[in-house]
Amino acid sequence: MTITEDPMESEDKEMNSSGDDDGDSSDDEELVQENIKRLSGLLASPEGEWNYETHLELLRVLRKSGEFDKLNEARENMARKFPIPPELWMEWADDLLKIGDWKASLQVLDRGKSDYLSVDLALKSLNIAHEAFLEGSLPEQTLRQMYEDALGECGSVFRNGIRIWQAFITFEAELKESGTTTNDRTSALLKRLLSVPLQGVEEEASKAKDGGDELKTAAENWNKNVKYHNTKLLNIENRIIENEKLAAGGSGVSTPELWSAWKTLIEYEKKHEIQGLSRVRLAYERSISCCFLLAECWIEYAQFVFERLHDKKLRVTTLRRAVRNCPWSEELWCQYLRALEALSADKDEMINAFREALLHCQLHRLSTTELSLCYLQFAKRYIDRTESEASSEVRAEAILDAQKIALESEEDGSPGWCTVSLFTGKIGAELKLEEQCKAIFEKLLQKRGKEAYWWVEYAQTLHKIGDYKAATTALKRGSYVVQSTAEISVLGSAWLEIESLSGSLESYEYARSIISKQTQTLEERKRAREEKEQRKTKRMRHNDAAPRREPNIAFREETQSGSRHEISMDIQGKAPEGQPKGAKGESKGKTKAKTSEKDDDMEDNGPEENTVFVSNLSFNLTKDGLAEAFAQIVGLKEARVITRQSDHASRGYGYVEFLSDEGVVEALKLNRKIVEGRPIIVKRSNPAAAAASGRRGRGSGLKGRKESGSGRSDQSQHQPPKGEAAQRHLTKRLDRPRRSIEISGRGLVPAAVERKSTEQKKGEQDGGEASMEGPGKANMTQDDFRSLLLKKN
Repeated sequence: MTITEDPMESEDKEMNSSGDDDGDSSDDEELVQENIKRLSGLLASPEGEWNYETHLELLRVLRKSGEFDKLNEARENMARKFPIPPELWMEWADDLLKIGDWKASLQVLDRGKSDYLSVDLALKSLNIAHEAFLEGSLPEQTLRQMYEDALGECGSVFRNGIRIWQAFITFEAELKESGTTTNDRTSALLKRLLSVPLQGVEEEASKAKDGGDELKTAAENWNKNVKYHNTKLLNIENRIIENEKLAAGGSGVSTPELWSAWKTLIEYEKKHEIQGLSRVRLAYERSISCCFLLAECWIEYAQFVFERLHDKKLRVTTLRRAVRNCPWSEELWCQYLRALEALSADKDEMINAFREALLHCQLHRLSTTELSLCYLQFAKRYIDRTESEASSEVRAEAILDAQKIALESEEDGSPGWCTVSLFTGKIGAELKLEEQCKAIFEKLLQKRGKEAYWWVEYAQTLHKIGDYKAATTALKRGSYVVQSTAEISVLGSAWLEIESLSGSLESYEYARSIISKQTQTLEERKRAREEKEQRKTKRMRHNDAAPRREPNIAFREETQSGSRHEISMDIQGKAPEGQPKGAKGESKGKTKAKTSEKDDDMEDNGPEENTVFVSNLSFNLTKDGLAEAFAQIVGLKEARVITRQSDHASRGYGYVEFLSDEGVVEALKLNRKIVEGRPIIVKRSNPAAAAASGRRGRGSGLKGRKESGSGRSDQSQHQPPKGEAAQRHLTKRLDRPRRSIEISGRGLVPAAVERKSTEQKKGEQDGGEASMEGPGKANMTQDDFRSLLLKKN
């Protein structure tokens, strides 16, 4: 179906058209169809479905194409998602009038009135109904009732509400002149008009002075009682109009000055109540029509409906309009859910509204924590109301389902997830579902167990339901897990409070001792960390201050000559005379620097007493997990999982240290305990045996080597060959492909060449020549070593 055009306009178009224009119109039609297809595709995607501008553009393109059915469908789709401004509703009504459907046009305008208060929409409906009345399609009484309804809706609008009064008076005057009715209703309408403060009513009051006695009395009453309010309201309206111009009126975007002007009008109406609360509500509706994108305006209006009008249905309708205009306000969505619950909405309706709210909050990147808590509150009250006599299994399943729905938008372990889980656990306790309560809290503590707040909430919830033993056990567990003195202080205060309310003197003193010991342990760890950082900083400063010179080594390949493989070695520069050498030809300063770095890796790695060795650990277990496995033992000092230096991956074993040997004895009882699916092996660490063997590997306690392997020092490895092995090694090197080695900087030669004997040095000082003790000895000079390398076989 297409929209029919005016015959005169169609004739003009045909007269001005030509053959060339037909080709152009065909191209334009193809372009329009492409635009329709593109925009429809955008609206079908999740990203474009809620794009207001895309909907508007599709409406313009479809209206231009004349495809009424598709245009109507697009309007319906848009109206389901967004409130439509009055201009679009009137445009829709005009299109329906073109096809002769005035009833559908009136229905569309009625739907528009539910979105916004508009005098223009009301007058448009009255004009269409008046035409139908003149054609005999609408009864007189029905039209008169429509005028009365319009007066009730918009007749008190100060700025242009008088237009409806004038239209009604004109209608009644025409009926009297035509003889359709003999009743003089115009005078009664004029008297009612003079009791309402409206802009432009002064002219009607001056006309009334020339009328009958009743009209004169009404005019005098207007001068005495209404004129004062008229003047005050006119000043406020002028202020609103000025701010509307500055705020691009009609866009829905409000400025603080504009909203302040509307609040002035609302407060004036509340104070004087000229026509009761109806004018106050009308002032709110007018402010919303101007500032419909301001969530604060909707919140105040909904609060007024709830507190002053006490109309539950109107509250739901108002908040539904509010979330359609401001879907980014979490506060409005929460109020809407509570209004639905107050209206006795069923469970499915509440779930659908909650998920719609989640969708919009996620689209606008808002937090949904308060929204989830609001739904959980409804779920708890719903279970109390409908399933109070049900079994504990049914109620437990209901609360877990509610938690699942509430956590649909929360990431596992996020602050919002933790807050919702905490509230769900408390609901479980309130519903006497102790097992479900504990399960929820235990899962929560797996994520946030290092924070005292969650342990305290768990313990207080258990204490509230009467489980004193479980509450104190939870606090004791928490005291071994928290990581700072501030956290242990919070946890300790809650523990002592529970002990003072429900415990004995012995349990109170025991709690104090545990808290004191753990506080001392945490302070010692803190001091140790600080001292370690200070030593590390000091070493780094020392190493940065020491000068370093690195040798430049260049290799270059040479071609083979004949059957022999020659190798040449050019050493440019010698080591400074008198500088002592290290084990591998390096200066002692450099060797010392390396030793310092190694000492840094081996920090606190010596044998320790009161330590157990734990093996067969899961490779995913961290030191915190290892500490938690032994948290039940009093006096836990430190736990460490040994890792590889290359990639810091766990080696599957570690050490746990205690303050006394009693802790070690208790720890040995946990041998073969299942930790993360594996039975751990717990043995007493033996520092004495490790010291006697000279090794620093397994069994040497918390301060053993971080890596397993040989206990030999780096200097004992890769010693140069001696004797016949040295000769074979040299022959093998000479058989390799010829290669030239250039070394610049400090004279780098094998360490054996640099280590001269005391006798050789003494002989060089006396001018004598050092003799070699054997073919494999290393007592030779640098010149001798060069000659040996360059000697041909």
